[in-house]
Amino acid sequence: MQSFLRLLGINFMPLMAGSLEQRIYSNQIRDFRKSHCIEVTRIEPTTLIEQWATELAGAIAWLESLGVVHGDLRPANILLDRHDHIKLADFDSVAKMGLRNPGTTAPWVRLRDCKGSQGSCSFGLYDAWSEQFAFASVLHFLTTGIELYEDMGPEALDLLKNLEFPELGDSPLDKLTITGWMGALHH
Repeated sequence: MQSFLRLLGINFMPLMAGSLEQRIYSNQIRDFRKSHCIEVTRIEPTTLIEQWATELAGAIAWLESLGVVHGDLRPANILLDRHDHIKLADFDSVAKMGLRNPGTTAPWVRLRDCKGSQGSCSFGLYDAWSEQFAFASVLHFLTTGIELYEDMGPEALDLLKNLEFPELGDSPLDKLTITGWMGALHH
């Protein structure tokens, strides 16, 4: 995103229409006290979701070409301009690939390196899979209108740790979602 006017100490940026999270929430009936979706009232058109997926994948690929990851890829950090194009935002978690991933919140981060009967896990290192996992969770949110395991408590972490996901359809977006969750995009 480029500023349209720069003065000493001031940047004027284009007005963003809101975040992807706000857009999805506007298509839901939500219980804000319990912070979960009661009903999905609308799913965005498939062509628009495909456009957003392409734009987001391009942004992720560009960051990876620089040897870094966004580190906090989730709908709240994806802005929409007035023409419904996405702009990746909130770069305070950008990190070099190969560094330890401190993790963000589920379902935007993949639990890895689980050991022992207690299932002690870490988030591993930042790599292509860490971003692709978050990308897949964003796609799931877009195509279903519901955040992955939003209505579950701590048991959601066990499902994510074991790579257990809800059954999806055979659409290209659903296949891309599963592929991203399973890490097959980076091989």
